Parts: sequence; structure tokens; C-alpha cells
Amino acid sequence: MAFSLDSTRLYAANLHLNSIWAFDHDTKTGVLTNPREIFQPTTQVKGRVSDVAVDSEGKLWVPHYGGGAVVRYDPTDGKAVSILRVPTLLCSSLAFGGEDLDKLYVVCASETVSMKREYYAGSLFVLEDPG
Repeated sequence: MAFSLDSTRLYAANLHLNSIWAFDHDTKTGVLTNPREIFQPTTQVKGRVSDVAVDSEGKLWVPHYGGGAVVRYDPTDGKAVSILRVPTLLCSSLAFGGEDLDKLYVVCASETVSMKREYYAGSLFVLEDPG
């Protein structure tokens, strides 16, 4: 889950429905309202959405679990802006870090695969200046 830059919207990935959802967030009370699906993932990448992070431009970064990629989406229209491939299919979570929040940390799962088939499963990748 991740908040928009102005904290008025909370974004969440729904693994089971394979879609990205948004909720309005009242910054004074913390109450979430108006849950809605804002888009389903691009068909250019296989897998299911499993997390979401917001970059400094307000774009959404979403790992595709089972698809071996992280996709940057525009939350206004749901279109894929860019696709970054990683060397394992099991991208499960991500977060921005570094002094200027210019590094994207991508966590990959390992529990359901053979390490012989997915050598980099269970890895943490750091993507420098991914935008």
C-alpha cells in the first residue's frame, strides 16, 4: 500500500482480483472512503499485482508476481509508462529508499519454487534511478 504525494489517496494492490484500488483518505481523521478499482494491470506482463509504491512524480510502481517485472503506471489512466524486467519471476514487494528516494528496492519471493529453476528467487534487487 502507498499514499499519493498529497496523502489524500491510498493505493493498494489486490492480488486475488489482480487489480489496483484507490481509497480517498481524509488527512484530518484518517478515515478511508470511496473504495474503487482504478485499473487492471497491463497485458504486456504476466503475473499478478502484489504491491504498490508511489514515486516522486506520483506514478505507481507495481511488482508483477509471476511475471518477472516491475511496471510503472500512471494512476490517472492506468497505462503502463515503463516496464523493468528482473531476473526472477517472483517479484513480490517494493519500496523506494536511499537518501533522495531514488533507489527502488524490489523483493522477490522464494518459497514456492525450485532454486535450480529460479536462481535469483528470494533476492533483493536495487534499481538505481529507475524512473
